[in-house]
Amino acid sequence: MMDAGHCLATMNRLLQQQRIDRIVQAYQLEGDQPEHFRQRLQQLQALYPGPQLELAICRTLAAVWLRYPLPRGEAFLEQVALGLQHWLLQQAEPSPPLDPETYRQITGLDPTPLFPQ
Repeated sequence: MMDAGHCLATMNRLLQQQRIDRIVQAYQLEGDQPEHFRQRLQQLQALYPGPQLELAICRTLAAVWLRYPLPRGEAFLEQVALGLQHWLLQQAEPSPPLDPETYRQITGLDPTPLFPQ
């Protein structure tokens, strides 16, 4: 039988995965090699906390918004990974800055879990 703490951690992980999956699906970020994309995404999920990864995906979308075609697949995730590495090395607010309303506009998701008040 699972204890309450383990159940809560599992639920939080599943919810985080659903939020990331929603963003990936909404922007068709998997590209033409979805298996490779999923493998790379799983690697990033093992390295970074879910909320940090979710925010990095959204920041990357904001940074490449005007590019045509929009980067997808592993190329998109490489930009996410570079952003995360830079963010961690600089210990500063990543660029572009992102506020809760912009996050909501890009993802359609409630920003509260990522922007606690």
